[in-house]
Amino acid sequence: MFTVFVAVATIHLIFARVGWFFRYEAYLIDIGILSISTIIFKYLPEIWTKISFYKKALMFLSVIILFSPLLRRACLGFYQTHKATKNIYEQQYQMGLFVKEYYLGEAVLLNDIGAVCFLADVKCVDVWGVANYEVMCLKGKEKYCTGDFERLAKEYDSKLAIVYEEWLNFYGGVPRSWIKVGKWKIKDNVVCARDEVTFFAFDEDGGERLKALLYQYKSFLPEDVEQTVY
Repeated sequence: MFTVFVAVATIHLIFARVGWFFRYEAYLIDIGILSISTIIFKYLPEIWTKISFYKKALMFLSVIILFSPLLRRACLGFYQTHKATKNIYEQQYQMGLFVKEYYLGEAVLLNDIGAVCFLADVKCVDVWGVANYEVMCLKGKEKYCTGDFERLAKEYDSKLAIVYEEWLNFYGGVPRSWIKVGKWKIKDNVVCARDEVTFFAFDEDGGERLKALLYQYKSFLPEDVEQTVY
């Protein structure tokens, strides 16, 4: 079990990510605690009776040092969890409710799709590529660009985009033809990818409709969410 843990942890550190509210490596923490604890309970009683007091003290100190990062992680997790749930409620959850209320059944361009697709039955156009095979292939071939954002919106006859504008900048930025209508900004962000999401329309009629809907939804937004309408 310990060998598996070391191997998986090594592979993860080489090919995957850590951090971002502990989400990526959480499974490793569980496997590590289980495997190390199993070793301790299996071999420690036999070793403990054969070593001196000083070696026992050194072993005890070593265990404390090794596990101290987990204590810090746990304290930080407890401290940030209530903020993280508030972040998701104020940004992702509100995006889902907004789309469910006004764009049900329509095509919507997104680059953070989870809550919206869970709450609303929409045609999700994932411009980040997690749920769009074409976009994933374009990114893999390093051929993804601003023109693809514009093409996808037309191809799916989308009326709305809700995106992290900074994410689109990785691939050339927002198309000039898109109309920036508004944005939501949350406070004390610890878990969302960005503290601002931006709403875009693709023509004048769509822009006027979206602007009116943002004003209409304003009364439903949590009070800490700052809405800007252009």
